[in-house]
Amino acid sequence: MALLIPETLDTLPNAHRRHLAKALRELADDYSVRIPFSIPDVFDLVITKTGGTWLGLAFVETIEEVKDKAKALFSAVKNWSQRCMEATGSSAQLELLIVVLKAKGSEPKDKSWSELRLRIVSKPYFLENTATLLEDSRPLPRAGFDWLFHEFFPEREVPAACTTRTVIERDNSAQLSRFFLDYDQELAAKLDLLKANSDSGDLSVRLINGVAGSGKTLIIVSRILMYCQQHPDHKVLLLIHNKPVTADIRYKINKYWGGEPPNLTIKTFWSWCRGQWDEAFGKGYLKLLFNTDKTVGGYIKDQQGRYGVGKRLTANQIRDEIEFLNDNFISDETAYLDTNRAGRGFALRSEERAELWQLRNEVVAKFGEKSGLLSSLMPNRLCSATATEKLERYDHIIVDEAQFFAPSWFELVKRSLQPSGSLFLCADPNQGFLKSRLSWKSAGINVRGRTKRLHKSYRTTRQILHAANSFLSEFAPELDEDYLKPEYEGMSQGVKPMLLYKQSPQDALEQLVNEVRDLIDNGRPPGQILVLYTTGVYPSTVQQRLETVVAADEIWNFSNKNGDKAPADDKPGFLKIAKLDAATGLEAGVVFILGVDQLFSEYESLDLNEEERTEKRQECARKLYMGMTRAGQRLVLFSTTKLPDALEQCVETKGTPGL
Repeated sequence: MALLIPETLDTLPNAHRRHLAKALRELADDYSVRIPFSIPDVFDLVITKTGGTWLGLAFVETIEEVKDKAKALFSAVKNWSQRCMEATGSSAQLELLIVVLKAKGSEPKDKSWSELRLRIVSKPYFLENTATLLEDSRPLPRAGFDWLFHEFFPEREVPAACTTRTVIERDNSAQLSRFFLDYDQELAAKLDLLKANSDSGDLSVRLINGVAGSGKTLIIVSRILMYCQQHPDHKVLLLIHNKPVTADIRYKINKYWGGEPPNLTIKTFWSWCRGQWDEAFGKGYLKLLFNTDKTVGGYIKDQQGRYGVGKRLTANQIRDEIEFLNDNFISDETAYLDTNRAGRGFALRSEERAELWQLRNEVVAKFGEKSGLLSSLMPNRLCSATATEKLERYDHIIVDEAQFFAPSWFELVKRSLQPSGSLFLCADPNQGFLKSRLSWKSAGINVRGRTKRLHKSYRTTRQILHAANSFLSEFAPELDEDYLKPEYEGMSQGVKPMLLYKQSPQDALEQLVNEVRDLIDNGRPPGQILVLYTTGVYPSTVQQRLETVVAADEIWNFSNKNGDKAPADDKPGFLKIAKLDAATGLEAGVVFILGVDQLFSEYESLDLNEEERTEKRQECARKLYMGMTRAGQRLVLFSTTKLPDALEQCVETKGTPGL
């Protein structure tokens, strides 16, 4: 069966779509049929076949329209042929097949010029002889075929600097320096792009669930560029969970994809949320209090002793519960008593919930003003009727790393869509280490029948992905039903991840510097190196030590105050430094993770009960899984204390941990 992209071939004439699509779909597996999104006014479809066959397919209603269609196409084809010769040194005679939809069956008319071979057939003849007509097409020289693919489908191409993978193009495997989205990735990027939005009142939504390295970011960029080109008058918003990935995507689009389209906005959720607040309530002083703010924590500590539940729970647990209530739009005590708290890490009796609701109301009253506003209240208040009327609206919103968004965030996103707008979500449920425990149903988003799953990773090697997934499934066997099992078939081979035990954090940092020096001395560019760190590691110290082997303007430390901007514009790439929690979406050929032992110390705390310990263990496993899968070819972990057997069994271990 041939590959159709998109599967519905939306540009086919409505009255003839079913029969034409059926005939094309029944072609052999080595055929691909695509709508040329970037050049929509030339061919209706482009058909390619492994081995170099390239055929442009056009449809006209009557035989009288053929002459004008052929004349217009001939002019365009002559231009492409000349440019192909200049670019590749080889000529490319394009094949064009015009199907006359209202003509009766007859033998095809066949004419040839140096630039073009033109055949004209009726619809009945085409339907009866589709395979024969295409088998009669003459393959192009390899260089000409590759050049045409680049010209007609630029949205599929991935700049070599933006990937750690090997070539993945299904029918262009012989290419040297060009990388392309594969069929599943390309199909995901183009889902519903040509369809008119439904008037049924249902939200137009698509969810891409993919394992780490399945190309979700590449899919997002491809979709954005196509959408912005097709709809230059539409407003497009890309929302990202963390600052490092936001900065990295913006940098790559501007450097490798020709710059940000003028109708595109790229922001972290909180930066965008603050902008919507200004739209709704006017600009002015606003102090947002996030979960680490000491003022809120201190107030909760002062108040919790007045409640029985406050004597059992820590201030952090109470604060997390208040955030949970706000994130999930729980509006009153009755609703709270009925709320399912599965996965929260600690149980609460009914009377304890009632007390917590009272304490929550006190905290909201204290920190619900512009002089000090709980961050979890901001999306909530922006969803009020008066605020919604003033929100900036978008035609298309794309959410990256959607597994980290809370229900209140999604509600604000939905209210910021135009009535005919569409929502495109990308997520890796295996990385869901935050506490939202989001279900799409709880977020008010119906993804049933609208989800595409990507099980194949192109970023990393079989050994690294197998190690990460083996550790995740062994160390956190309570994984939920959304867990995606990766497909290992066809993955490139590599070496096992390395776990280096060191006597002290200083020894680990010294070893890191030596490893980076060796990579640089052996020709590895700084842009192919990523250093991740956990709590207790100081990124400024890491950067200072690395500057002894890598120039300062070739290091991008996302934790710096100016970490949202690349250090220089004239560099081909940067060694990147980022906190593990903020590394989702980043990638590099070689990845180092400092302070892995700190992750495990969190769940080993004696202050945790068994339910809390299980929750922390899952969070730790997902974090490390995410960090491990940032690596393309090599992965090195550092620890000063012995790590669990579940991890040691998946990696090669060297050294002795400190005391």
